[in-house]
Amino acid sequence: MYAFQTLALFMHPSMTFDHPVFEEISHIAHVRGVNVVVCNHFGPNRPPFPTRPVNMLEEQSTLAVVLGGDGSFLHGAYALYQKDIPILGVNFGTVGFLTDTNSDDTFATLCEVLEGNYHIEERPYFLATAAGYETFPFVNEVVINRHPHDPPVDIDVTVGGEQVFKDCQGDGMLFSSPTGSTGYNRSAAGPVMHPSQETLSLTPICTQSRAARPLVVPYHMEVIATINRVGVERALLSFDGRKAPLDKLLPNETLVIRRSPHNFKLVQTKRMSYFERYQQKLT
Repeated sequence: MYAFQTLALFMHPSMTFDHPVFEEISHIAHVRGVNVVVCNHFGPNRPPFPTRPVNMLEEQSTLAVVLGGDGSFLHGAYALYQKDIPILGVNFGTVGFLTDTNSDDTFATLCEVLEGNYHIEERPYFLATAAGYETFPFVNEVVINRHPHDPPVDIDVTVGGEQVFKDCQGDGMLFSSPTGSTGYNRSAAGPVMHPSQETLSLTPICTQSRAARPLVVPYHMEVIATINRVGVERALLSFDGRKAPLDKLLPNETLVIRRSPHNFKLVQTKRMSYFERYQQKLT
């Protein structure tokens, strides 16, 4: 159990500091004797709390509090890669599948967590290496897409050294973790996987190959996707809903995906089970 002494705030870019939630957080900080810092500051207004870069956060004593939706949560998880800092998501968005609570319950939820009434669920990070040299972590998914002005992208995929897709033509390929399986992957008719599963799903996007169907593989196996020369000049690359550091792949270049040795720590207060959350938010 962590003894939190600092609340590190990550916010959606549209949030302003006149939102009532910041008064609630300030009150909690005063009553509970914890520090509050802001880790991503947007807009011209001065934050009501000190700013602090992520690399200056103290591990073991910091709770990251993400105010936003799933996109904001993913941004916080990405920023905290390799940090032993648990993350609590507070939903200010629409679906908020990764968040623990809604914005109206921010005060009560933070009080519960600071009192120790929570548990931590560890979820895996994955690593993607593009074109042999650019490596970046992701939580939900990494996606190869065709450029809107290009013909279908043509992809070969191997898993553990064995070929599973050959000349798979279509709009691209989506590689999803169990955490991300309820997002873009689900919209692309990929399988929903329980977060306890040690798997990765490979989902062709709008494929023209009749034999190509979503495939679930063990995540300890290395996955290699190769862009073929046939029918495409370049393929776009994104992860967790934003551009990858290397945002395109050329013919004969590869995307290599493997399990990271690191996990992110998801704070939950037992308000809903995974299946209750799925029923409430996604059905």
